[in-house]
Amino acid sequence: MLGLLPGQVLTFTNKFISSSKRSFRVKAIYLEMNGFDINYDLWFFSPFGYETYDPDPDDLDWLSDWQSEDENVMSLTGLEFVQADFAWYCEEKDEKDNSHDRVHELATLLVMVKFIALVRAALASGPLAKPVPVFATAHDFDIIGRFAPATFV
Repeated sequence: MLGLLPGQVLTFTNKFISSSKRSFRVKAIYLEMNGFDINYDLWFFSPFGYETYDPDPDDLDWLSDWQSEDENVMSLTGLEFVQADFAWYCEEKDEKDNSHDRVHELATLLVMVKFIALVRAALASGPLAKPVPVFATAHDFDIIGRFAPATFV
């Protein structure tokens, strides 16, 4: 697991929800990990809040229209050795070796899945400040973790 404890992520998320509720009615939140596979030195995630959302699983365009402040970030710690490996591998790769693409895709997927598992554990670790749908993924990923309020615990 990442160095962050699920309770820390839940506390951060609850503070974000409480802060956002002062400006609008929060109907959904989205937690997005930064482009970690090209930003080796700092991995983090940002929360985004929405007044409305579209429950259609095939329509995710609404994720680009959030209402919350977008200055909140939480650093992801505990995988610094993986960050160093990403940097080494991507800098030392042989551009003519096509196996790099497959390995890179698998490695980035594994990190993103680890982030979604952290979000799942955080949501299961205690009550959310407001029981709303939560979405989580990494920047530019089409695979999105979706958590309905009834599945938190």
